[in-house]
Amino acid sequence: MKFLVFSLVAISLTAFSAQAEEAMPVPRLEGLYNYQDDFIVTLIRRVEDVPDTAAEGKARVKQLRKEGHSCGRKNPQVARCIKSEKPNAPLEELRTPLANLMRTVDVEFYPGEEPPVLSHNGSSTQEWLLKDTVRLMKKKVNLYFVVRSYEGRISLSFPVSEGQPIGNLFYHGADKLGLQVTASRKESPSVTVGYVMEAYLKPGL
Repeated sequence: MKFLVFSLVAISLTAFSAQAEEAMPVPRLEGLYNYQDDFIVTLIRRVEDVPDTAAEGKARVKQLRKEGHSCGRKNPQVARCIKSEKPNAPLEELRTPLANLMRTVDVEFYPGEEPPVLSHNGSSTQEWLLKDTVRLMKKKVNLYFVVRSYEGRISLSFPVSEGQPIGNLFYHGADKLGLQVTASRKESPSVTVGYVMEAYLKPGL
């Protein structure tokens, strides 16, 4: 199944000004991280386009709604019905194509000298700026943000550019970073099934 594509999570780098110091919630990372055949599927999304100007199509939309789909208009002649759910079992059929994709994905953190700067301290997020060099596959960046949400979720946010598609890595500990990846396949001409996955990068072997 050669249908995996990166989810390009673009970010807007925040202009920063020094604020009251608060300890950054993650250790400063160093060294190489790569994919080691560990992932989860967090969401499955099924999309069906149904021409519904005739009775047969109207009946199909009614049936899909009974099955838990949310239906709206794609255009005046076609309804679009969507159902999102979490998988109840591992999807092993995704393992090999994901491994093929992730074979070229690695991230390397280089030691930094400047201390982190608390660049944003808001009600929903806090952000720390690090002027450290990070290699994301073949591209290097010279700064990134550590972002902590109000709920406590922590991510590393990088400037996205041509040839550098990694916008965010989710922080699960110094030994585990998560990269969001999406995949899709055509189940039929009218049905597309999409998958949202988190592929884990760990200290390089």
